[in-house]
Amino acid sequence: CGTAMTKPIGSLAEDVRVIASGNLEKSVIPEGNDELGQLMSDVEKMRVSIKQLTEDLREKERLKKEMEVAQHIQTVLLPKHPDMQGYDIAASLQPSEEVGGDYYDVISVGGYKWIVVGDVSDHGLTSGLVMMMVQTSIHTVLLRHPDIDPSRLLTYVNKTIYVNIEKMDEAKHMTIVVLAVSKNGHFLFSGLHEDILIWRKHTKKIEPIRTNGMWIGLEEDISEMLSTDSLDMENGDCMVLYTDGIIEAMDSEDNFFGQERLENIVETFGERSAAEIHKKIMDDLEPYEKPDDVTLFVMKRL
Repeated sequence: CGTAMTKPIGSLAEDVRVIASGNLEKSVIPEGNDELGQLMSDVEKMRVSIKQLTEDLREKERLKKEMEVAQHIQTVLLPKHPDMQGYDIAASLQPSEEVGGDYYDVISVGGYKWIVVGDVSDHGLTSGLVMMMVQTSIHTVLLRHPDIDPSRLLTYVNKTIYVNIEKMDEAKHMTIVVLAVSKNGHFLFSGLHEDILIWRKHTKKIEPIRTNGMWIGLEEDISEMLSTDSLDMENGDCMVLYTDGIIEAMDSEDNFFGQERLENIVETFGERSAAEIHKKIMDDLEPYEKPDDVTLFVMKRL
């Protein structure tokens, strides 16, 4: 009887050593319905659980690395130190997850300058992919037609994005404003996004400029819904572009940061440099909960 017991115990001990070594492929086959058989069954359940946990961890690590690659690609696409002659610029994008759906850009092509700020609905990997498609589409169109009218630019970009979103079977859209920079502080712009805030040096007040048009990605053809408008910046004026992740950030009592607070900061610190204005806004925003991506673009005419 002792010999009969020793054989399965020895086999079980060997199975445990194999599992402990990291080999989780060999099954532990219970022998009999007694206590030893139950023990072997429990060891098999442990093996299966460890194997599943190990596979889950490997999958999470794989997904983490893929997200890091996507984040790196997205970060590389954004201008690290946006620069434009005659203007002082400070800009940043803080995604709420590893990959965000916000987008800002300063594009110099064919002797023309463009500014873009946009926000894909929701956030996360899928929104980040749409954001990168928009960025690529805008650059592609501008490389061919650097002097294009802003509303025509968005019309072309929208057609591509609409088709791609349909193929992805995702309910996505993007608020966006594109600005073509002309001489002497003159801008042409198009798109539907948050208000463009202009701090006027001669009045020391904020002038909100509403955007008109249509989000991209919702309709195949939005040409009839878009218009091209204009604005002017005098020397010393400051432009602030942002996404709703700033004004919809919430404090511990569920109060929004709000556009009024944002305007008050810009109005109070409008005389400062773009970097100082940008820093003041982000410092005041720091204690707020930010469930969405946060993009802030500040530009002063020198």
